[in-house]
Amino acid sequence: MIVALGAAAGMTLAGLGIAGAQVDEATGPRPAAVTKHADGRPRHPRLRVAVAAAAKAIGISEADLVTAVKGGQSVAQVAQAHGVTPQAVVDALVAAGKQRLAAAVAAGRITQAQADARGARLAERATRFVNHVRSADDHRGRGRRTQEGPARA
Repeated sequence: MIVALGAAAGMTLAGLGIAGAQVDEATGPRPAAVTKHADGRPRHPRLRVAVAAAAKAIGISEADLVTAVKGGQSVAQVAQAHGVTPQAVVDALVAAGKQRLAAAVAAGRITQAQADARGARLAERATRFVNHVRSADDHRGRGRRTQEGPARA
């Protein structure tokens, strides 16, 4: 997402399916960072930035993008359906990530060297985010997989 894209690009929009704080029997309450606000926006700020940047680049609302991804499309497929190249979305995500990194450096939260190291990974993470297709058995947002079988509903 994005460490400006950080883990969020590694994460997927599948995490948006979480409704409120969830409790997993094995691990206890899930952290607030992976739950949603009441209006459906993800609490994870880097993912929120990625969704907003991707939706803006495509020219659709965040809600429409989330709905399409939950329906099994990748962000790239949504972009192409709206006449936007996936690379344009990746470029928008990288720009948003660089903007967040610059703000973090200016605020003194990270050093310029840390920002440079994180910035070097932005394009790869943005590309992975854009091309990810949520599968029907994607367990993110529905509990953790167990050794015995698929995720609990």
